Amino acid sequence: MRTILSVSLLALASVALPARADVFSLTPSLPILAGGSFDVTLDLAGAFSSHPGDFITSIGFDVTVLNSSVAGYTGFTAGPLFFDATFSGSPDVFVIPNDPAGLSTASIGYTDPFTVAVLHFNALQAGTTTIQVSTDAAGDINQGIYYFSSPTAFDFSASTPLTVSTPEPAGLGLTAFVLGAIGVGLRRRRSCLSARRAETAGS
Repeated sequence: MRTILSVSLLALASVALPARADVFSLTPSLPILAGGSFDVTLDLAGAFSSHPGDFITSIGFDVTVLNSSVAGYTGFTAGPLFFDATFSGSPDVFVIPNDPAGLSTASIGYTDPFTVAVLHFNALQAGTTTIQVSTDAAGDINQGIYYFSSPTAFDFSASTPLTVSTPEPAGLGLTAFVLGAIGVGLRRRRSCLSARRAETAGS
């Protein structure tokens, strides 16, 4: 009886707490060259799969560069459906929907997936690192993704590895072009000389 009751309670729990279907993804702009800057776009897909008819009221998270000698975080630009609502002591990124009612599938410009924010970085030197976004809703009420129907935020995380490359020396491309042009010219000159010699020999 106890076993049957436990299984029944687990079944009820699985119905009451559906699996999360939202997916956060990070996409870096390429190429990433040392001494320059680059962006990483955070997109969210399936935001309302587990929350049909609901509204997103805010999204907040921190940004971490696992190898800070390779790249450094410099700031962000809110996605087109949000505005920058960061304040002193807020997470690295804190955005609120442009729609006063909250973001929903009926909001103007809504798409699935949609861009939450574009993160900006400096590429400091050649090497590899990982960009990570994460939340701690229990430790900071401004972190996580908030839905209107929920009194607490939902934590999320995403990461992407990236490689910073050494830029090509400024004159290397031009030098290669000039050398190539010289080679073509020499080959044409040799061809002309050979033709003249053949004509001379024939006459």
